[in-house]
Amino acid sequence: MKKYHFSTFNINAGSVTLLVMISCFSILSLILSMAWEIYAILLALVIVCFFNFKKFFPGEVAVSEETFCYRSKAYPYSKYIIECDAKLIRFMGPSSRAMPYYRIVIINKDTRAEKLIKVYNVARRYKGADKQMQLKMEELRDQLKQYQA
Repeated sequence: MKKYHFSTFNINAGSVTLLVMISCFSILSLILSMAWEIYAILLALVIVCFFNFKKFFPGEVAVSEETFCYRSKAYPYSKYIIECDAKLIRFMGPSSRAMPYYRIVIINKDTRAEKLIKVYNVARRYKGADKQMQLKMEELRDQLKQYQA
């Protein structure tokens, strides 16, 4: 079973963002000398980060000859069609602030229900992470095509 850890490519942006946010609130608390307000703000920040940062880290994707596994749930090829795009999806435009991502679509053969997995490419241009992630997505796409053929 081949495992893909996409969080190794995205960990840089998440950790840097969290570090900057915590340091800004710490400096703000020293300047304004807040007592309990800083703890309320930090608690709200931690709650927001917990629910929003998990979308940047899709976790582990595993591929075998029989199943596709995502977040410890198995999707057998006999019941599901799995499609993987190796092309980076970017939104262009002056008002677009969405981050680029890769798509993995899981389609149920019986009900035609779709599940979309977005693998965000947050750490692009950091030590060649964009090229490494592109190669991993192409490898994943090729393996899925080979197993489902």
